[in-house]
Amino acid sequence: MRSDFKILLVDDDPIDQLFIKKALLKVIPNVDLVCSLRSEKAIQLLEEREYLPDLIITDLNMPGESGIEFLKRIRDNVKLHNIPVIMMSTSAAQSDVNAAYLSRVSTYIQKPFDIKSYDHIAKVIVDYWCNIALLPS
Repeated sequence: MRSDFKILLVDDDPIDQLFIKKALLKVIPNVDLVCSLRSEKAIQLLEEREYLPDLIITDLNMPGESGIEFLKRIRDNVKLHNIPVIMMSTSAAQSDVNAAYLSRVSTYIQKPFDIKSYDHIAKVIVDYWCNIALLPS
């Protein structure tokens, strides 16, 4: 497992953010995990400070700029467009899933309704994106 893996987590709900963060840290304790409650702040970090994570996990429904708008800004930016983006949302509405994939999301995951499922999802995310997938540099 890579020791220098970087993840940007963008979720406006501090509780969901905490669950995801704890689950990821259980699986990959040395991950460079940066969290943001708003997509506008995350874009500022990505564009102005040139923080380049290996993976971005974002919520769909956020105040201000939505997860779809955030994703479109990433995909429209030459420096960021190759970063894999996982959309995590409580919504399983087909229209939301379709909108995310039309905006070139890497994968769409419905947020679980129990804490233990976050651990399983984190394990699958880390196994795939950190151990199996070959990522652009």
